[in-house]
Amino acid sequence: MIKHITSKDNKVIKQLTSLQKRSGRIKHALFIAEGKRICDEAFEWARDRIEYIVVSDSFYKENRYLPDEADLYIVPDDLFRKISDTDTPQGVLCVMKYNFSAPSSLSENVLILDGVSEPGNMGTILRTAEAMGFFDVYITKGSADVFSPKVVRSTMGAIFRLNIHFEDNYAFADNLKKGGYKIISTALRNSIDLEDTVINDKNALVIGNEANGVSDFLLNISDIITKINMPGNAESLNAAIAAGIVMYKFSQRGI
Repeated sequence: MIKHITSKDNKVIKQLTSLQKRSGRIKHALFIAEGKRICDEAFEWARDRIEYIVVSDSFYKENRYLPDEADLYIVPDDLFRKISDTDTPQGVLCVMKYNFSAPSSLSENVLILDGVSEPGNMGTILRTAEAMGFFDVYITKGSADVFSPKVVRSTMGAIFRLNIHFEDNYAFADNLKKGGYKIISTALRNSIDLEDTVINDKNALVIGNEANGVSDFLLNISDIITKINMPGNAESLNAAIAAGIVMYKFSQRGI
């Protein structure tokens, strides 16, 4: 179905406005993927999870390739700018269903994001996780909202291809250990250099909060605590950079 919307009081526009907030996303179990590239990724990898598509008049005139499985709403350019989360909107967004199905098995390397709170870091880490083969990501309570517009854009489509597990407590970590995974946390104290860290067949890598690091619970049950050796004068690294370095190291096992 194709429908033109001109009023800001239309129910679709009101829902889009509510989806800019976490409470609205939770209420509707929907999130926004905005921009041509991220929508192209949705068309390729997650068509069954598209609730509907919204485009500006000018975008629709130049792009008629849009999938016909989902409802399509066309709005004036000025109205699209009002509902957009970006300074220079490209004129297309997809409203996506949460709908993350549980995988039948886990990848050999899994990632635990323990209170990673900065949206830019969250999105970059998820994008890197996919690239490095960490296809299962556990996200603990208190972390940045994976479905915020900034995080979704930062993932560059990885959000549609990862198995994301949302956890309210740490019982999942005990289950991982029972399943043969070694819990490997990143921390500066009581740690060994990354180069000296034994990489196992099944690893659960923990990246902690930007300010406070990995929680005491996960540190206490960790099999290994590792750190990146830094010959320079910096005391620490950005969480996304550190995560990328460590994941790369683990991805090279057996190569």
